[in-house]
Amino acid sequence: MRIQAYEDKLSEQILEEVGAGAQDLIEELGEERETPLGEWETPAFLGFVKYQLAEAHSLRALYFHSSGKRARFAAGGITDEVMDLFALSAEAYLQSAEVFPEDDERHFWSLYYAYNILLDVGHPAGDLIHIMKRAQDAGTKMKAIWEVAIHTCVCERKDALESCINWRADLVANIEQGTITDDTPIMRPPPPGQS
Repeated sequence: MRIQAYEDKLSEQILEEVGAGAQDLIEELGEERETPLGEWETPAFLGFVKYQLAEAHSLRALYFHSSGKRARFAAGGITDEVMDLFALSAEAYLQSAEVFPEDDERHFWSLYYAYNILLDVGHPAGDLIHIMKRAQDAGTKMKAIWEVAIHTCVCERKDALESCINWRADLVANIEQGTITDDTPIMRPPPPGQS
């Protein structure tokens, strides 16, 4: 029992350090210029500024999501705190997507994680459709790069893109039928045995 309590406290401390470190990096890189000085600087600028900033937003998203999952577990369900933490996580993933170029796979995954996190706690259909549309557009662009893997195997890329397309189509169809509106909160059903 003592070991478990120690491990929980240690993992909580690590999580806090990850969140704080990501925030520090976001603040530091936020002071950098927006574009490289010239074409000659582009690779270094992307590698040491833009991509690091995007990854920092992703780490911040991970921090909020993990904190939200801990809070949900502690409360035994979804509370206002859990919803707020999940919303902060999704927002951080959306910020990450804004920084990654559209032809980078991590742009797609950031959007994918954002809408899936929001689906876990419930979010207005209109917002979800917008994020899913962006993810679908990004995934469609990525298909040229993923072409071999996406068509020759059952893999997470294909599943993720199809999930995005199917969820969005279902929501749009329900809005068109008048079953829901843009403001209707949509929540994915929890897996069996979970609340």
